[in-house]
Amino acid sequence: MIAYTATLLQVDPRTLGVNLWLIIAALILLTGVGLIAIATWTGIRTWITIVRQRSSHEEYMRSFHRADGGNYPPATHGKCEQCGVQQGKIFHVDSGPSLCPGCYEAYWRRETGWMDESTS
Repeated sequence: MIAYTATLLQVDPRTLGVNLWLIIAALILLTGVGLIAIATWTGIRTWITIVRQRSSHEEYMRSFHRADGGNYPPATHGKCEQCGVQQGKIFHVDSGPSLCPGCYEAYWRRETGWMDESTS
């Protein structure tokens, strides 16, 4: 114990102070870099999530909504009354025929008089 105390007293206070300041500065710098890395990672993950969510919403809108925003009618398996093709998705219009997706697209555009803004 006496040898340890004597060795501790031989340390230069100025060198000890500089070393402590360097250690504290390094810890502060590493903490700052870590916080910046976490914030960057969180920002990137958030951006990826937003892009995926928008893409998923657009896919949903294409699958279940017409170009004008209206809902598609109920669909089942069957045969199209206009073109006669047997398909896995046939729309059953309340006041009209049972149509495949291609025929239904032309049908509702003709019935509503809706035109795409990009084609006009």
